[in-house]
Amino acid sequence: SFDQPPTTGASMIYEGTGIGSLRNEVTQLLNEARSNSFDLPKYLSQLQDIIMKKEDSSLINEFLPPLLEFHSEKQPVVKSLVMAIIEDACKRDHIHITQVIETLSSLINEDSAHIKKRVILCSTTLFRHVLNLMRNDGGAPSEQSAKLWTLLSQLKKKVF
Repeated sequence: SFDQPPTTGASMIYEGTGIGSLRNEVTQLLNEARSNSFDLPKYLSQLQDIIMKKEDSSLINEFLPPLLEFHSEKQPVVKSLVMAIIEDACKRDHIHITQVIETLSSLINEDSAHIKKRVILCSTTLFRHVLNLMRNDGGAPSEQSAKLWTLLSQLKKKVF
């Protein structure tokens, strides 16, 4: 049964339990996405719409790790959708930046110029978000802001 999504294993299939209609819908779409690579972009778009429209971030917190696993798919459109999910999640809550850095670091090594460009654009959005956080910290950056800045700076080194 499905209690918590695993953080690894892109081939894992989820089984919904009666915990809530949105959660069940997301679970069903995730199962369909994992078993049907042809329609994967359609399923990822639907997942993004459902998860990001929810007022609280419980669905993002729960389903972001399994959604990030799709970055290893071969279809460039899937990789771009994963980056759009990353941007949306990080705009909602900066805590997700620490979760997505590894995925972005992996995607920057892709052969496709389009994917590299998309990683750079996504990273730019995240840098802007962290700069706003640091500005809101007042005088000195908080420990969290400094950590996020360090992670993004490491990603920047891989880009340039």
